[in-house]
Amino acid sequence: MENLVLIFIISVSLLVIFSALFSMIEVAILTVPLSKVQAEKDLGNSAAVTLMRLKEKLENTVATIVILNNMVNIGGTFFIGFMAEKYLQEYPLIQKYFIPPLVVALIIIFGEVVPKIVGETFNTKIALKSAHFINVMGQFFSIPIQMMAFLTKFIRKNNAPLTSEDAIIDLVNLGGKSGAIEDYEHEIIRNIFKLNDITAKSIMTHRVHMSALDESTKVLDLTAEELADLHSRIIIYDDDLDHITGIVLQKDILVAHAKGKEILTLKEIAKPCHTVYENVTAQHLLELFKKTRQHLFVVIDSEGGTSGVVTLEDVLEEIVGDIHDESDDLNEEEIKEGEKEERLSELNLIGPTHVDESETNDSDKKTTIMDTNQKTTLIDAERS
Repeated sequence: MENLVLIFIISVSLLVIFSALFSMIEVAILTVPLSKVQAEKDLGNSAAVTLMRLKEKLENTVATIVILNNMVNIGGTFFIGFMAEKYLQEYPLIQKYFIPPLVVALIIIFGEVVPKIVGETFNTKIALKSAHFINVMGQFFSIPIQMMAFLTKFIRKNNAPLTSEDAIIDLVNLGGKSGAIEDYEHEIIRNIFKLNDITAKSIMTHRVHMSALDESTKVLDLTAEELADLHSRIIIYDDDLDHITGIVLQKDILVAHAKGKEILTLKEIAKPCHTVYENVTAQHLLELFKKTRQHLFVVIDSEGGTSGVVTLEDVLEEIVGDIHDESDDLNEEEIKEGEKEERLSELNLIGPTHVDESETNDSDKKTTIMDTNQKTTLIDAERS
């Protein structure tokens, strides 16, 4: 009888231990962040390389662990039931009413619940330690795994992303509430995700506020007071604002003054000015600013008329908030902001993140940035 009790205790213990091991490994691999796996991989950890492969083929990994876990649970339970039926025939009450609920309770508590909590708490260490073993077991059970993959391929989403924008935003929100992410970091991350919903039309400086001069204006005609009222980049035009011909930097005007070349016209010292359509997104604008190494684009409407100008600073302000330098008049900025809101209201825009569906579709077909001096397409800015 003593030997029987010892065998029973050892059998139940092994059943619970192995059940707990596979439950812990399953949760650890499922919950370990890809960022931590990548960090370990960058450090040269071979287990992280294997773990990354397991994460990339997660359905096969889960299938491997489920097979192992069920083999232990079903096989171990069957073995203990067999022992109880064979050796406890003289104790029917213990055999029928004590052994089964005891084994079930031990498996649920110490084989499932507790190890899964441990697996989630120490997911990185456990996942790395078990990666090679699970990889080998996956190869061993490759045939049944492929059979299961065939049976489930009709309900599985192919090429499903590992995460989504909504999931990332939810994590950022949770990080902000828990204090893991500072408020300003939280705001910046959220604003970055909004860039694709903001158009050049909603953040541009309207044509009525542009610094613009006729291209025939001579350097000597500009007084210090006039220059002080202009922006550092001045749009020049031929006849009217719908015929933009270039852009002049204030520093080039000052250099011309210093070199005694006051008789030069603005057209002679101008640089090419590029244009974008109103429906180009802020995210796309940022890419174009980097690609062209420009800081200002002229915004045109669908008819080719000038709507305003958009700068790199306008896009950056959508991410980090208002940017003021030592020359900015804060009262003037407030006035312009009010005028901007009024213009948006007149344009029937809900807000700066509103995008007209028809305009968005048009931009998919044709969104170009042009050199207005040469009247040719400079870059094909197809939306990615």
